Amino acid sequence: MSRNPASSVVDIAVQVSGLQAYMFLSAGGTVNVTGIFVNNYGDQTGNSFASTMGAATAKTLTDFAGAIPSDAVGAILEFSGAAYAGFGAQTPGYVTDFQTNPSRYAPVPASTPQVFGRVNPLTYQPSIAISALPSESHIGEVGGRIARTGDSFTRPADTTAYASGDLVANSVTAGSVTPLSFAVARVAQGSGMLRRLKLRKSNTSLTNASFRVHLYLSSPVPSNGDNGAWLTDNGASYIGSFDVTMDRVFTDGAVGIGTPTVGTEINFALTSGQVVYGLIEARAAYTPASAEVFTVILEDLQN
Repeated sequence: MSRNPASSVVDIAVQVSGLQAYMFLSAGGTVNVTGIFVNNYGDQTGNSFASTMGAATAKTLTDFAGAIPSDAVGAILEFSGAAYAGFGAQTPGYVTDFQTNPSRYAPVPASTPQVFGRVNPLTYQPSIAISALPSESHIGEVGGRIARTGDSFTRPADTTAYASGDLVANSVTAGSVTPLSFAVARVAQGSGMLRRLKLRKSNTSLTNASFRVHLYLSSPVPSNGDNGAWLTDNGASYIGSFDVTMDRVFTDGAVGIGTPTVGTEINFALTSGQVVYGLIEARAAYTPASAEVFTVILEDLQN
């Protein structure tokens, strides 16, 4: 049974450039490109393709796909970033001008399917799913990933008891204190929420083993070292704390689970990087072991 060429997806009468003539450039940085070819009947022909392009060298459909199917009359492409399109890939002079003056050519928006060749832009509905390269460009928001991230330090080699409110840290010298760091965000400038915290220490004693873990969006500078009063700068980046009472003893130490001091979660939204920072405060007269190791693990719901 013969088939008539499609009229809803493909306009077979329109006069357009051949698919070999199209050329593309990124408007800035590396852009991911995904797409399919369409035949006269409006069906996909050949495999879908995925590639990348930059802002310096023009790329063609052949560069993206490796080859253009012989029965292809149009293409549907999607770009992860803004781009430009030209129609003179088979004329060297046009290619040079396109690469030199791309902003004079047709702009192509990001993250929206674009049609080329005989695909009818008035009737095409972007319902065909095109597989994208791994990237942070999504249709809609991706979130709900649960992660656990931790850090640890060894406190000084002494057994001087803490008072409630003292800093528990790696050094008695304020300038040598290194805050804990936690890679909580899924991507740079990411966001999420912290719901629980696990505190582990190498000493098995539970006596007065109560602590508060303070968290910051940027690294704090303490005024005192280990066994001095907890006091820092960076109040503007302070996001909250977890209170932990150690209540489980194991052969290799003790563990406690804590929840936020205020509320049920601590939300964060980073302006750079993927890390938040922490310091531990003793909340009772705890007597430590010499060179005791403290480990903090955050339970993190990432957006």
